[in-house]
Amino acid sequence: MLEYPTIKQISEYNIMAINDALDAPQKPTLRKGDVDGFRVDMTDYLRSTETISSVTSVTVTGVSTGAITVASAAASTGALTILGQSVGAGQAITFNVTVASTATVGTYEATIKAVTSDSRTGHRRVAFTVVG
Repeated sequence: MLEYPTIKQISEYNIMAINDALDAPQKPTLRKGDVDGFRVDMTDYLRSTETISSVTSVTVTGVSTGAITVASAAASTGALTILGQSVGAGQAITFNVTVASTATVGTYEATIKAVTSDSRTGHRRVAFTVVG
């Protein structure tokens, strides 16, 4: 049986366990004081005619979560290019991340929960690194 590291172990070693069904491939780096937009492709989760109806939550975990805030989480309203791939309207999730100047350097995870047009609930995780 495979054993996966606990969140505490992940935080201690500054790594993230990879789960291809859950984790988005992008791993952005942000600096203290940054505000940056995230784009997460959901096409591999969605059925052929399905779209994202709403984003119900984006939760950040990591070493200093109080210094990281998320705003404006929504389904994409137009076509986007994500990691060189064209992603249609309603097939991606966008949100902004603000990193306070007091944030601790390290790796964080944003876990996104969204509802689809077929009333399914999908999840994605995006790891990001905060540097000084």
